[in-house]
Amino acid sequence: MERMSRRRLMATGATATIAAAVVGNTVAFAQAGQAEIAKWLLNFEFTFDPRTLDQGGSGAAGAPTVGPVYLAGPIYAAGSLGADGTPKSDAKTRGTHRFFGWLFDPASMSVIGTHTFDIAGRGKLVINGSSDGLTGAVSGGTGEFKFANGEMRIDVISRANVAYRALVDLSGGSPGM
Repeated sequence: MERMSRRRLMATGATATIAAAVVGNTVAFAQAGQAEIAKWLLNFEFTFDPRTLDQGGSGAAGAPTVGPVYLAGPIYAAGSLGADGTPKSDAKTRGTHRFFGWLFDPASMSVIGTHTFDIAGRGKLVINGSSDGLTGAVSGGTGEFKFANGEMRIDVISRANVAYRALVDLSGGSPGM
């Protein structure tokens, strides 16, 4: 076996590392089905289906009370909901939204918990936070969002129809890597 000096061994290792990084990145981007993020801002609208309201399996009908809560509903493309929060005739569904957490003020529907946004064909975004400031931290996801981080800001379209507009600001370089 040939003996190598430390200097030569380090130079060979550094060259191999650089080559692996270049080849590895090339292969990753060349793989079929590897989605690229079209934009760093995601803009969509969502509503809650009141039939999905669950407060711990009590099955009790009526107004929500303080305690655990689960809600779900569709995600729509931006501009799909009217001013009253109902879907327009040309509304485009983009996935499903789910929320689970704790309802601490039923009058204002103030909650704290976790939102998941399953965006069809792209992956899932996970958001944690409270409804106080209508912002939440992007804590991760799946698919092209598997390393996502950033912030979601929510605007109320209609409280009566439980409809919201979401703007997700993802940190540069976080998704799809």
